[in-house]
Amino acid sequence: SYTVWLIKSGSDIALNAGSFNTNEAGSATVTNFLPGDIPDKGYNMLILSVEPAGAQATKPGPKVSIGGHFPVKGPSYELPARLPNTGGSPVNLALLAKMGIAGLLVLAAGMGVRRATRP
Repeated sequence: SYTVWLIKSGSDIALNAGSFNTNEAGSATVTNFLPGDIPDKGYNMLILSVEPAGAQATKPGPKVSIGGHFPVKGPSYELPARLPNTGGSPVNLALLAKMGIAGLLVLAAGMGVRRATRP
């Protein structure tokens, strides 16, 4: 199974945030609520490890699937100006709005033609 960990890098501090498995197609949807608040231990890393099924691990094992660092709030902490796009092309909102208006106009014109041809 896959286990989500919050880690304080450079230490042995780790929090098991839950485990999940994938379905036969290899995908998973995970909704997990921790039983309480996350203790403030300076976590700055999240990793996904592969653990034996049913194991209640207290530390991540050697098989790490993916991981990443995140900033810890402090004097030099700044929010990013823009979040990364993690899937597909960016949405062009102006174009989307124009397409929506054009669609409404076509629909309205179609309704007008339909009314004009009714006896």
